[in-house]
Amino acid sequence: PDYFLVDAWHGLGYLLLYTALFAIGLPALVCCLATLAAIRRSFVSAHRLLLDSRVLAIALVWLLLVVYGLVALRTIRPGHSDNLLILILPFAAVLGGIGANWLRQRLPLPDIIAMPAICLLLIIQPLILSLGAVKQFTQPDSRHIMLDWIHRRVPPGSRFIVNGAYNVPLDEAIYPNAISARYYVDPLPSGADYDYMLYSDAKAFDILRADMVPQSVKEATRDYLRQLDAAFTRLATIQRPAWTGSESMMNMAAYWHNPTLILYCLNPASCAAAE
Repeated sequence: PDYFLVDAWHGLGYLLLYTALFAIGLPALVCCLATLAAIRRSFVSAHRLLLDSRVLAIALVWLLLVVYGLVALRTIRPGHSDNLLILILPFAAVLGGIGANWLRQRLPLPDIIAMPAICLLLIIQPLILSLGAVKQFTQPDSRHIMLDWIHRRVPPGSRFIVNGAYNVPLDEAIYPNAISARYYVDPLPSGADYDYMLYSDAKAFDILRADMVPQSVKEATRDYLRQLDAAFTRLATIQRPAWTGSESMMNMAAYWHNPTLILYCLNPASCAAAE
């Protein structure tokens, strides 16, 4: 079952919140809303609205955002639909710039202070989140670290069960393997069929941080890892790095990259061979 489904209006609210907190930032949202204050008088006069090209452009952009939001952003699976925002973020950026200029003209500060201050406020929130993600991309991926560990310690020809999505890319010619990417293996594999298990927490991480997933499903996800630890021996663990925003809402960079990886041995011979 898909545990990430919600009603369409909940989906719209989720994506709007994501836009404010992650896509453009709260200061940029304030600047976008400021454009409504800037043109509010023009709405009472259709003649002025049509004659003033700047006012008309702002009104049309807002109309586009509202229509797109009601049509496309009312999704029942918002936790994995941040791609729907790509089409409207440039328009939001334009509105934010217009609103920032409108606010600058009304601040009781000289431009030499007001302009840098507004620019800093606009970029600080997205910048903090972006720097954390970019830093991770410059580091070795957890899958590469685990793969290097396996090549150094695990004998070629060992049989693997690759358990979970976004896992280690094993070479079938070196390590024969079976892959269960969509779902975690259940029932647990036998040590007679496989020597090692590679567990990726990508799916579990996605479930545990999602607000819409029932608590019973989250607890079952935690129980599954406890079952693995009770049944098998851990040989190596590579933890996912923590960075600002990595566990918030649907940060896809934290989902696709650097999952926590656990290597288990499934029988005494494989445990001894890797030590």
